[in-house]
Amino acid sequence: MRRFPLAPPNQPSMFASVFCGGLLALTLAAGCASGPRDVQTPAELAPQWVESELVPLGDSPRQGQADAPVVIVEFSSLQCPFSARARQTTAELLERYPGQVQLVYKHLPLEFQPQAHPAARVAEAAARQEAFWPMVESLYASQRTLAERGAESTGRELAGRIGLDEGEFAEALGAGDELDVRIARDVALAQKLGISGTPTFLINGEPVLGAQPLEVFEDAVARALARDATLKEQGVASSERYARSVELAQVQARQQQEEEARRRAEAERQQAPQITYVPVQGDELIHQHGEAYLVTLVEFSSLQCPFCARVVPTLTRLKEEYGETLRVVYKHFPLNFQEHSELAARAVVAASEQNQGWEMRDAIYARQRELSPELIDVLAQELGLDMDAFSAALASPEAAARVARDLREGMTLGVRGTPAFFVNGVFLAGARPYEQFKALIDHQIEQAQELRQAEPELTGEELYLRAVEQAQEQNAP
Repeated sequence: MRRFPLAPPNQPSMFASVFCGGLLALTLAAGCASGPRDVQTPAELAPQWVESELVPLGDSPRQGQADAPVVIVEFSSLQCPFSARARQTTAELLERYPGQVQLVYKHLPLEFQPQAHPAARVAEAAARQEAFWPMVESLYASQRTLAERGAESTGRELAGRIGLDEGEFAEALGAGDELDVRIARDVALAQKLGISGTPTFLINGEPVLGAQPLEVFEDAVARALARDATLKEQGVASSERYARSVELAQVQARQQQEEEARRRAEAERQQAPQITYVPVQGDELIHQHGEAYLVTLVEFSSLQCPFCARVVPTLTRLKEEYGETLRVVYKHFPLNFQEHSELAARAVVAASEQNQGWEMRDAIYARQRELSPELIDVLAQELGLDMDAFSAALASPEAAARVARDLREGMTLGVRGTPAFFVNGVFLAGARPYEQFKALIDHQIEQAQELRQAEPELTGEELYLRAVEQAQEQNAP
């Protein structure tokens, strides 16, 4: 499933000072400005819009006019100090854009904030008395107390302060499973969209990451209003414009990513990149054995490296898109601080003797977190390998030597970490995005086609060698 790209146009860099995510387990107290005067919008009063499949709103708590054309979907953790800080900004946006902006809240309690999930329960319990937003603001303003005394105790005290029926609130809070279903639904949506930090906002589908300045939000709102106006001019019904605006934002974000990738690729070409001919041996894992390929992509990877696993879907997509035009070669580069990486490499070599090398590689990456000698045996059995032959090959000095050969070659070529790639000899380090690979491959295809026009007899390995030589000549100082 393709994730929604979190790369909006004109978006400033996101730093730890505006974002909760990764290991930023901060518990700073944060004051909270009073919210806008708009009351919570009941789900039954919301317009009968066509729901966006990309960023569905559902019956999540809302503020602002229900038919406002700009929808800010907020993913936040109630123990995140940056979410508390951003609350002041969203309140100001609702006041500045009456009738134009509405806010929809989605829970994203972070694992390293122990009171975040219980606090989300407290807010959902308050929502049973239509007091979701007063409780959210009170929790944000009480984050220090939340951390010290716990969410349930803090929530019970706050319920009295904001005038809730405390018995009804306690009963709602006791229905933890029902509340968890709503919270889990929001978390699942965040995962689907690739959102892992708070606060994250989707403004008619355009992401804004972190507690950014008001101006950043206003720019995104202006772009959303412009998209809405364009759709209105095109005759799109008001009930359909939110979903269409989200789709348009995704297209624009993808175009921006592709353009940035092209610029990065061009900048790297202008910086005289490292270009090296990497020989391809017949006993290596090779995708595309024919002679029709124009580009050779050589990968040095460790099977226990999470970044290597992360780039697998990108490489799969490239192989499918370019077909016989792209030859992909896999070389082993086990890292000595990864306990089972050398064993995993030998397992792929051993499986290759039964023509299951790629399958073993993919199976290991798919269960990388479980990697162990026992898992290797399980995977071999699942692949239907002859276990006696596999075990013998796995323990053989030949398999160890085969892995060591790739490792020495990588070190000689200057590889120091994984994954590392050579695209017709052009070096790329790290799990680069699809767009960057595509831009470089497209350029190399153009170069190879020009060589073929000048020398039609060039094919396969000879064309690969000549393409690398030409790239070296073009980038010579």
